[in-house]
Amino acid sequence: MTESKSPKKNKKRMLIVLAVLAVVLLAVYVYKDKIFNAIETKSAQKENSQGAETETPISNQTIIQGAGKVEPIAGVDIKTLKIVSLGEVTDVKEDGGFSASLYKDGVTTVAAMLPDQDFGLLNIVLPDAGGKNDNLELTAETTAVSLIFMTPYIVTPDPDKANKILAVIESDESVKELAAVIKEKVGSTGDIMQDAEYEAAFNKALESVLEKLSQQI
Repeated sequence: MTESKSPKKNKKRMLIVLAVLAVVLLAVYVYKDKIFNAIETKSAQKENSQGAETETPISNQTIIQGAGKVEPIAGVDIKTLKIVSLGEVTDVKEDGGFSASLYKDGVTTVAAMLPDQDFGLLNIVLPDAGGKNDNLELTAETTAVSLIFMTPYIVTPDPDKANKILAVIESDESVKELAAVIKEKVGSTGDIMQDAEYEAAFNKALESVLEKLSQQI
């Protein structure tokens, strides 16, 4: 008796499983845009912080050397930071000084990555003007500006366009608020990109800049 009923029970269970899968697939299809947008928004921030680490030199670009200083981070030994630029990794000196490879005529991302984290202090470096690339800074302020610039909605390799866009980002009050959050949280928060206050500040700054760019550029 038991053996004769077993196939029926298995078939019933299989039908139930198939029905549940059908409902799940239908839900994914109906809400696919919202799901993909949520995934894109979340991954964009992580990609931004990792962008400098994965950047490789463009073969037809002339590469020069720049230098600067990293802003001290509370609770972090500055010598444990690693400068990442154009695929090269170099050390930070005890006084915060560093050197980095830069595109002579292009847009370069320079990062001071925190140990064991996918986050670091950033700066978007444009072609040198008046020796500025020998006095680079990696601070909470330059990081906030860079994070917004590096989003897929804004980033550009064109130095002239980048210059105009960066001017808008730098003047935005919400970006300054994001910088304040970064300065407070970086080094003291395990994963700053998972911090609710940081995420809210980032989203607010991005929305504000996008709105301004749509009106000005």
